[in-house]
Amino acid sequence: MTETPILQLAGQLLQRLFPICRSITGDGVRETLAVLREQVEFDVREVPSGTACYDWIVPDEWNVRDAFIADASGKRVVDFKANNVHLVSYSIPVEAEMTFEELAPHLHTLPDLPDAIPYRTSYYNRNWGFCLTQRQMDALDRQGRYHVRIDSDLEPGSRPTANPGWQELPGRNSWFRLTAAILRWQTITFRASFCGACS
Repeated sequence: MTETPILQLAGQLLQRLFPICRSITGDGVRETLAVLREQVEFDVREVPSGTACYDWIVPDEWNVRDAFIADASGKRVVDFKANNVHLVSYSIPVEAEMTFEELAPHLHTLPDLPDAIPYRTSYYNRNWGFCLTQRQMDALDRQGRYHVRIDSDLEPGSRPTANPGWQELPGRNSWFRLTAAILRWQTITFRASFCGACS
C-alpha cells in the first residue's frame, strides 16, 4: 500500500517531534509548536504560571537539560539523553551520590512489560524520579553506589498555548479544518474534520 502525501508528512513530523522533551509547560512545548507552525499558521500565546483556568492552575514552568544515573565507574546506566521518557516529568534538580537502597524509591518500572519504559509525572508534588525498563532495573548492582544528576529548572514562567486552535486550509476536493493540535506528554494528537462537499 502506497503512503499518501499526508501520511508521509505525518510520519516526518512525528520523527521530528518525538525526540523533543515536552511536558505541560516549557521550551519543549515551544519547540513543538514552532515545528507545527511550519505546516499551519496559528498564534501562540503564553499563559503565566499561577493563572486560574476553570478548576486548574497553570503550574510553574519546567525545563530540563540533562539527567542520568551513573554507576561507580561513571557509566550512565539510565540516561535522559538516550530517551527523555527516562526522567519523571517535572523532576526537581538533584545532584547526589547514593546507595541503591536510597535510589530505589525513585525508580519506576513495569515488571509485566520488561522492555517498556513507563511514563510518570510529578506536576504538583515536588519530587524526582527515573523510569526504566525492568531489565535495566534487574541489571543494577544492589551493593553499588550511584551518582544521580537532574539538571532542571522549576520556577514561575508560562505555558505556551496554540490559539485560535483551528485553521481552514484549501484541500484538493474539500476544505480541511484543523480543529486542534493537542500536546500532552509524549503524545501528539491531531483532531481534524473535513468540511464541505467534494467538488
